[in-house]
Amino acid sequence: MKKRRSEGILFMLLAAVLTAGCGRGQVMGDKEGEVSQASGERTEEALPDRERQSGGQEDKAREEESFGEHGLTQAEGADPQLLPVCQTRHIYEGILSRLAAAYELPDMELDRQGLYEGSFSISDNQFAVADVDGDGREELIISYTTASMAGMLEIVYGYNPDTMELTRELLDFADTIFYDNGIGMVSAAHNHTLSMDFWPYTLYQYNPQTDQYDFLASVSAWDKGYGDVSYGENIFPEEEDLDGDGIIYEIRTDLNQEAEAIRYDGDDFQTWLSGYLGQAREMEINYEPVAAENFQHFTTDFLSLLRDLAEANNPGSQTDIGWLYIQKSSLEEARQYLSDSYGVQWKENPEFEYEKTGTYEGRETFSLIFMDGGILGYRGQQVDDVTVFGIYPGMDENTAVTTLMSYGFYPKENLENYMITGDGLGNAAVSYKIEDGIITEISVSAYCSYTG
Repeated sequence: MKKRRSEGILFMLLAAVLTAGCGRGQVMGDKEGEVSQASGERTEEALPDRERQSGGQEDKAREEESFGEHGLTQAEGADPQLLPVCQTRHIYEGILSRLAAAYELPDMELDRQGLYEGSFSISDNQFAVADVDGDGREELIISYTTASMAGMLEIVYGYNPDTMELTRELLDFADTIFYDNGIGMVSAAHNHTLSMDFWPYTLYQYNPQTDQYDFLASVSAWDKGYGDVSYGENIFPEEEDLDGDGIIYEIRTDLNQEAEAIRYDGDDFQTWLSGYLGQAREMEINYEPVAAENFQHFTTDFLSLLRDLAEANNPGSQTDIGWLYIQKSSLEEARQYLSDSYGVQWKENPEFEYEKTGTYEGRETFSLIFMDGGILGYRGQQVDDVTVFGIYPGMDENTAVTTLMSYGFYPKENLENYMITGDGLGNAAVSYKIEDGIITEISVSAYCSYTG
């Protein structure tokens, strides 16, 4: 929720695991750095702030049992109709991971001085995932306030899972009210007008043809009580003040504000405004701090759904240790499971203290490297029904790649035989070796481009 207030807003094997990147996620074919930008964006200062209030414990509890307003509950299982929503949130998780870990957005520079100096924490910023434009798909709204007033911004991203395109729908000051008819009302960062009781704002209208918000008008007021001579030395237009309250409203419909303002008295102004707002209601948006615990589950939900769909299409009793490791975030869990269920025997590597080797029927088949995020290795030939994200040593390469893609993996640019599920927190990476078109060795690790 947002509330109006008068004062300012108060403020990715080993090398892969150790490397911090800065490319945006390319999940489901999305290309790095490609973001369509809104035509009506402004970089000038914009307006009085409204306080963000996180959803609290009740909202958190509801979110744990349901994936949100689309009713995506864990109990529903492998429902392919959930894929577009989960995919969209997975894309948004990559953006939020980049912001949280690298203080970056995919398509623009941010004022980061306060974060670097320690004056603010990245979690002082907020985000929400909701359908604010009424197109039936969720948008990502980021309110970035850990900056100077000129650097504060509110940005709306939209993702279309059909075209796999990320679009910047709106960019303006960090104080936006969204209405349920697609109108966005953005306050100005500062008030340089001749009225202190009426804070200037900008109106935008969502355009479904472009999937962006179009600029409608900037609105301000002239209060004679504050000054009867404007900054341009014009005299207050008494003849236009029909109700005699000493206030005239000024509307500018050109983005560059070069044309002369259209003036309205009180009643006429309300009629003009009602032409856009009508009976529209202000939307209640639940914002949360930009912190991993508030968005990392988007990736888990997406990968879980893809796993369930893949296994539903390929029924069997396969035991997938890749998923077990990533889901539990614990190599020890995988080690214990392989020991208990398959009798794998483990020994430490005397030449590398962080590695344990697992032997099955006299063959060294598994390896675990307990360093940083950890690496799980699987080589030689398949052990019983054990797989790693549906693949195993001895599988032909083409089948392995197709299988990995069904689990949400895609090739990592400029790296051979290396696939990832995304750049954000909670993702996985798989690398493999091939001989004569057959997989001989597999390695899996947790993956994030933005953390070391």
